[in-house]
Amino acid sequence: MALFDESTIVDSGVELLNAQLAGQRLTVTSAYAGTGYVDKELLHAQTELKDQRQKTVLVSLESYEDHKRIRVQLSNTGLAQGYTLNQLLINAVLDSAENSEETALLIMQDPKGIEIPSESESPGFELEIYCVLLVTNKLQIGLIVDPAGTVKFKDLKRTMESHDMDKEAHGDIRQALKEVREAAESAGKVRPGEGPPGPELEAEAGDRYFDSAAGREYICTGTQEEDGERRTLWKEAAYQDDLEAKQDKITGTPGQVPVFNEEGDLEAQDFSGSAVFAFAAEDWGPPASWVPEEPEETQAADEAGESGGAEGPPAYDGSLGYEIAIPPETHKRKSGDFGFQVFHQVEGKYITNTWAALGTGADYDGEAGTVTLSSADPYPGKILFVG
Repeated sequence: MALFDESTIVDSGVELLNAQLAGQRLTVTSAYAGTGYVDKELLHAQTELKDQRQKTVLVSLESYEDHKRIRVQLSNTGLAQGYTLNQLLINAVLDSAENSEETALLIMQDPKGIEIPSESESPGFELEIYCVLLVTNKLQIGLIVDPAGTVKFKDLKRTMESHDMDKEAHGDIRQALKEVREAAESAGKVRPGEGPPGPELEAEAGDRYFDSAAGREYICTGTQEEDGERRTLWKEAAYQDDLEAKQDKITGTPGQVPVFNEEGDLEAQDFSGSAVFAFAAEDWGPPASWVPEEPEETQAADEAGESGGAEGPPAYDGSLGYEIAIPPETHKRKSGDFGFQVFHQVEGKYITNTWAALGTGADYDGEAGTVTLSSADPYPGKILFVG
């Protein structure tokens, strides 16, 4: 039986992907391993592992034309007791979600399982598992990479490669990939040949050419007239080694995440420092620019040398709006280059599309290091900082 052939995107994961397709940003945040399993028919409803044993390491997220692959690394460092690995859970979060807590995205299950020894039984044991998501490259998914990850995987590498080449493994995934490939090929002709295609080779936009000598594929982007002759324009298609080479060259800082932008280029973005600040309606106060005016009675009493019985300054009337100053140790931003999402708490639920939430601003003070929230009226809610 193939390893982890009982795998599925769980119900909560389907909701995450639907929200991502609607424009929200999805970030894979953690992975956990456990023992025990459930009936295959019940797997889609799981939100947690049957018996969680350890947290694993997210190493990378690789994007291809018709799928994305999450690489997870498991080691027995610090593992006091061995167990049978039956389930692997991948969690994710929507950056603009009402609830910023992690949500189950997918679960991989193998009732037979893999024996994970304790550290005392087999020091240095490591295992890498690939989780495949059948989504298009246009679906942008971020990944929070754990700096504890290494790229060793010696003893089990040959076994995993053998599994990946097994024609019986992941039958449903292979069938789905076949259907996607056939649909892509139907959009244009695929021509075999040796060597790259030249401008004299006639083709139409969308046609494909495969160089069997180099194992490369080219796509026709159109034609142009030059010196009275029709010349075909070709563009080399991106392959796995291209993407890996591009990822090897990218540089960044600790905590940044490799993400494909809208142009298809890999860039480093920081999602490690996300923070949430909750506030009550009573936390809002007058802006720093507001100066209370003394009432006329007080001024007259002062001029006459009489201070007894004079009332204090009037209460703030809200005419200049309200503010909350969030200290640096709470928001954890280093500059004004960050993203945020404000939530309005209404009847115990956090909502993003109220006038209060949509009208709230967040300004960074470079000198003081504080972030100041501004709103026309006070209200309870929270703000999520990212980047």
